[in-house]
Amino acid sequence: MSVEERIRLFLVLFVVLTIIGGEIAVLWAWIGKRRESQFANPWLRWIFTPLSAILIICLLYAYFVEPYWIEVSRIKIETPKLKAGSKIIIVQLSDIHSNGWNRNERRIPSIVNDLNPDVICLTGDYINKIEALDAVRKMVGELKAKYEIYAVRGNWDVDIAPHVDIFKGLKVKMLMGEGERISISGNEIYIAGLDVNDDSALPQALAMRGRGDFTILLFHYPDLIEDLKGYDIDLYLAGHTHGGQVALPLYGAVLTNSKYGKKYERGLYKVGETLLYVNRGIGVIGLPLRFLSRPEISVFELIGAGKGRL
Repeated sequence: MSVEERIRLFLVLFVVLTIIGGEIAVLWAWIGKRRESQFANPWLRWIFTPLSAILIICLLYAYFVEPYWIEVSRIKIETPKLKAGSKIIIVQLSDIHSNGWNRNERRIPSIVNDLNPDVICLTGDYINKIEALDAVRKMVGELKAKYEIYAVRGNWDVDIAPHVDIFKGLKVKMLMGEGERISISGNEIYIAGLDVNDDSALPQALAMRGRGDFTILLFHYPDLIEDLKGYDIDLYLAGHTHGGQVALPLYGAVLTNSKYGKKYERGLYKVGETLLYVNRGIGVIGLPLRFLSRPEISVFELIGAGKGRL
């Protein structure tokens, strides 16, 4: 966590604790009828009581509602690298942070499968504890793609299960500094993936790419985006930030744990010739809250704008 993020977190906690402390003091003065107390002022009741009520409502929403309110984000990308009239559906899942077979794990397969994806990309942080591994395997095992399911590891996966084959026995291709070329409706797509601790393997991961392939890079962190000049990567899919997990109105993420802070906190960015998409993820870490950062499944519609036609 950077110094800037520590300061933001401190300020948010200071405001929250001030509201809570102020309301407790007002209630104490009112219940105890301590009229000599400065907190017995009726104007303070008009300030702290509504603020406390709003805070409680927000906390209840952030705990009971938003963590399970999955949003499907749709992004259309036109590219001359695909034949005119063609459409390819890529679905991204990230940061599942499973604690077991819970509500989101049960719902995700039906949501994803209804999108009828050609390819599914998983961008890391699948578990919060090793005991959740079976739940993640069950969930991913129910996902259906017309062609392939690709995955890369996130930092939590490496920390919790460094020597475990997370998707053992499943039709999931874990990319660790490698790539694969697939043909979809006469279009060549190249998908490269980097392990979370080895971004230096990028040249190796692109080694089998064909000239003119639409290239997708999977890497858990968004931190490589400013180092991709000259690599001709069309779409870079990342996660890690959770969109902040807790965000503020008109400000956005409080914490991102990213090299670039809030610069690439969530959503779509264009840097040079590369489109970066930072998925907000599904699960949570730390406090089991999400606020103004709904869990997300992202869907990319690659639309052909090339000279050839289907």
